Amino acid sequence: GTSEEHLETYQYALKDALRSGWKIYDRESLQHSLNKLLSTGERSEYQKTIQSMIENGLMDMTEEELIAQVQNQNGDEEEFRFLYRSYQCLGKKALDGWDYCRALQVLGDCYQTGYISLEECLDRSLVIAKKLQSTFSSWEEVAKSYLYGHFYHKRDHIATEWCWNLYEELKSSENNPYQIPYDTPLTDTWNKTL
Repeated sequence: GTSEEHLETYQYALKDALRSGWKIYDRESLQHSLNKLLSTGERSEYQKTIQSMIENGLMDMTEEELIAQVQNQNGDEEEFRFLYRSYQCLGKKALDGWDYCRALQVLGDCYQTGYISLEECLDRSLVIAKKLQSTFSSWEEVAKSYLYGHFYHKRDHIATEWCWNLYEELKSSENNPYQIPYDTPLTDTWNKTL
């Protein structure tokens, strides 16, 4: 995705980001980080919290009732509002898109740095893309899930809103990827033998 003259600088920056953000510095460390991201990711802690809220009857309340109770107990109103809204929108899978999309990004970055081949990147990405496609019903749901995860991870409304605006801008552009039907069959087209 970059010109030949900037490739070395770009690869260095990607390697640095993978090392500092994911503790990935080669193919083996990619496997460890990817397994963790795909098996638990950030969605695991979110789902535990949501399950606790369900068991305590908090998800049976209206949002206003929940916030009133949180205020009476000096809880974090913003956090509970987020948890309530994300669960009402997408249920327990509200952060799955965040983890799966980040896994796809990590694979792409690892290909660009030379840690894995293009074929391995595509093979692994296909499995994750199929999981995404079976978990959500539309590009819009994937985008919402990704942004719920973004907020859960960063706790930054402004950055999350900025990302949503980028999604809306991209979606309205002439050659946007969201024109491809969400239910397009995902198949391996790169390992075909003649």
